[in-house]
Amino acid sequence: MKKHSNFFLSKVKHLLIVEIIRDMGYFFYNMITGFLLFFHKDHFVKNIRTLKWNKLDSYIMSQFLMAMLGATVLFVSIFELAQIFQSLRGLSETANLNYFYLSYLHTVPYWTFILQPFGFLFATVYVLSKLSSTREMIAMVSTGTSIYRLTFYMMLVSIVYYFGIITVLMDKVVLASYQKSYIYNRLINEVNEDLDFKHLQDSKDFTVFGENNLLYIGKHYNATERYLEDITVIQYLAEEDIQEAPAFVAEDEDTAWIQSNRINLESMKNIRVQDKISFQKRIDAERMYWQEDVEAWAISNGTIRIISEGGKLFSQRKVTWEVDKNLKDPYWFFEENWYPIDAMTVAEGVRHIDKLKKSGRAFQDELTKFYAKDAYPLGLVFVVMIGIGIVNMASKKVSIPINSAISMALFVVYYLLYTSFLGLAGRGDVSAWWGGFGGSAIFGVLALIFYSRTTT
Repeated sequence: MKKHSNFFLSKVKHLLIVEIIRDMGYFFYNMITGFLLFFHKDHFVKNIRTLKWNKLDSYIMSQFLMAMLGATVLFVSIFELAQIFQSLRGLSETANLNYFYLSYLHTVPYWTFILQPFGFLFATVYVLSKLSSTREMIAMVSTGTSIYRLTFYMMLVSIVYYFGIITVLMDKVVLASYQKSYIYNRLINEVNEDLDFKHLQDSKDFTVFGENNLLYIGKHYNATERYLEDITVIQYLAEEDIQEAPAFVAEDEDTAWIQSNRINLESMKNIRVQDKISFQKRIDAERMYWQEDVEAWAISNGTIRIISEGGKLFSQRKVTWEVDKNLKDPYWFFEENWYPIDAMTVAEGVRHIDKLKKSGRAFQDELTKFYAKDAYPLGLVFVVMIGIGIVNMASKKVSIPINSAISMALFVVYYLLYTSFLGLAGRGDVSAWWGGFGGSAIFGVLALIFYSRTTT
């Protein structure tokens, strides 16, 4: 019995794969054929004229845009109000309500971005179902106009809007506002209403690994003036360059500093000072200032100590001001990330991932989320394609509620695919790129199948 069951499941799986490949081939064949025919020199001018905006386009698109805006506003409002009411219960009596509401107000563009694919899907299904149920769509198609032409501007709007999001709106509107929500959220319980947000990037008691085998241990980083305070920098040796140290390192004025915080040093990056000395340079300074012109740090009132030949030679010198071009880890290496990569602009995200890579820290999960910000809005295009394919124009009965329910279910499928691949990449099961784009890619295949099966 089990053998027959496995054979049946294998057969169904095989047939399903064949069907998907057939649909994909049919779609691409028709797309390429249609593209070549459209741009053929004998038909190009005539074909362009068929795309000219007309009264039917005005009628369809006005309903589409109103339905899309209405659905998006409705779901974002419900989500935001639920979040606010839930947070109000745990709010302290001294909390600044003004900042509390501002923090949620500034999340509106972000959650609009997240929920908008459903708005596009619902609008497509609702408008086409409504036109089909009243037989208007049949009347339009009976004039010789294809369903693909009638929905051309739906597709065009979704494609243009996608590129608008990833090129301008994401950084300038969505993420700029989302970052402010984190700022106001941190200020809710602050007594001092200081709106100089730059100080939120200050760091205290930090340890940062940089390039050139450098370790920075500091008390304070001032993000406004870009300086490190009470800072120690250690340059350790690569494993292959570590030499055996002398059996006994005499403690004198040149070597006492090695033993002064030995336990602390040995706990980080396996820096050893007993049987082996695995670092070659140490800098202790009151401050170090970032020099933008040379892209390096300047040492202010410090001591530079050098160890060579595995601890046989020691030297040190005092400096009042000196630019060390070996200290080239940029200032933003030391800034505190007070908002996650989900809220970072493209430039900030690139810097953040670069910092993680150069400092030897895990970056797979962050890189996945970085890719996902470009991949997720692809759903705007795919949901419109699926919406067009859902509605059966040839059916005598078209149910708007049923089609709307199907659209909601498909949006849930898309979001689950999106989050599932993020999780897989976070565990290292797939690459960061697949983690960001995998869910959209699979949903895109589903969209092509629905779109290629559109009935007229």
